[in-house]
Amino acid sequence: MRYTCVYPYGLLFLILAAVSLILFGPSLNGEFIMDDWGYITQNAWVTQSPTPFGFWTTFKQTDYWPLSYTFYWIFYRLFGESTFYYHLINVLLHALNGVLVFVLARNWRIRWPIWVALLFVVHPLHVQTVSWIIQFKTLLSTALALGCLIFYARYLNETRCRWLGLSLLTFTLAVLAKTSVVFLPLVMLGLSVSKPLMQKLRLTPFFVVSLLGGLATLKVNDLNFHDRQAQVFQMPWSERPLLMIQNLLFYVKSFFFPMDLAYMYPLRVPTIDVNGGWLLAAGILLLVFIMLYQVFPLRRDRRFYFYSYLVLLFPCLGLIAIPNMKLSLVADHWAYLPDVFLALYVGSVVKTKDTRFYRALLTVPLVLLAILTFRHARTFATEEAFWLRARDLNPNHAAPAYNLGTVYGKKNRNEESIEQYRRAVQLDSEHHRAWFNLGRAFYLTKEFEKSEECFMQAVLLNPGLIAGYLGLSKVYDTVGDRERSLQI
Repeated sequence: MRYTCVYPYGLLFLILAAVSLILFGPSLNGEFIMDDWGYITQNAWVTQSPTPFGFWTTFKQTDYWPLSYTFYWIFYRLFGESTFYYHLINVLLHALNGVLVFVLARNWRIRWPIWVALLFVVHPLHVQTVSWIIQFKTLLSTALALGCLIFYARYLNETRCRWLGLSLLTFTLAVLAKTSVVFLPLVMLGLSVSKPLMQKLRLTPFFVVSLLGGLATLKVNDLNFHDRQAQVFQMPWSERPLLMIQNLLFYVKSFFFPMDLAYMYPLRVPTIDVNGGWLLAAGILLLVFIMLYQVFPLRRDRRFYFYSYLVLLFPCLGLIAIPNMKLSLVADHWAYLPDVFLALYVGSVVKTKDTRFYRALLTVPLVLLAILTFRHARTFATEEAFWLRARDLNPNHAAPAYNLGTVYGKKNRNEESIEQYRRAVQLDSEHHRAWFNLGRAFYLTKEFEKSEECFMQAVLLNPGLIAGYLGLSKVYDTVGDRERSLQI
């Protein structure tokens, strides 16, 4: 029997928005972090272009996300560099996604749809998506993807073409916001598995949009991403299933035990030497699934939720390495949309009695998750906290130290900046940007001999680094060696 209780969606949105504002409060006035600068405040296409149309007609951006870039362009003109409003929009969009999760849970006859929506909204695994300004693209594409599913489910029930048209429109916009949703038509195919062939064939335009979006992403990555020296990009295809198992285990574990969350996680690329260990992990995973099947038999709805989770997570599991995997093989925001279906799966399992005691019992995990979310949101309040957390989990990776050096440099904390850059070049002696920035930091502290050595090392590692030659010229000019300065 269908769950028929009617909820005023506006009131539900206000409740979820209030909950989100409280939980993500520590990061509401948070600083721009990492990609926020490159994609928004230091992106001339965003800050200087008279119109946003260039985002739609060129592949010169880091990624082909024209709809998201258009919003960044609008936001920059409305808010400039006032981070509060960017964060506020993210929080409200997250609350809207919670409402859409509620609609799906209710339409698919889950007993406690409001509980599922709250589980999604308060989960600490989603802090990275909500508290990081640049992840507006993930929030927007998820909202559009969920809208697409709602419209498509209604089309399957009523077979009216307008619902199919709205579904195609929202899916196309979702792809234009962020192409990580390109596997959504496979979820829609799962929804229509018992429907006539003709209804399945009407998904053809969705697959065409997916193909075009995927090709655009591959094209942009090929044009703009050239640093493929990291181990993950050199993995033979025979080893990639091991990486996929590792990453899948991480995401499932993080959903049910969301501890030690961060932007970067230790790079552990599985190799053929540890095949036995990962085959054992695969066996354990299979055993867990069998046990779950025995305890919670995979009815058709649960099979669909689990299938959808795997399908939507598939692009991030590592079969095809994506650029950010040079820093971390996994990222919390990659699981944001797939987690909708893991939350639905959990909601379908919950079968408590409808009494005051059991309703109170259901609030316990939500409260615990909310506490973790509030604590984790503080990590995104400042760049320093962001990278300190990454360094704590990755003490042997140069990236956190390098970025901490940059953070301290922007705040004129030059001694601390030098300390972090030194650590970065100790961990990665071929990090030419770290050598260059270390040279610049030494120049600011008037240690010109050390500055020269660092600039020299930077240009030796990267002969095309023009800024390195300019740095050397400036050092020579400052110490009065005019002849060497002119030679540079």
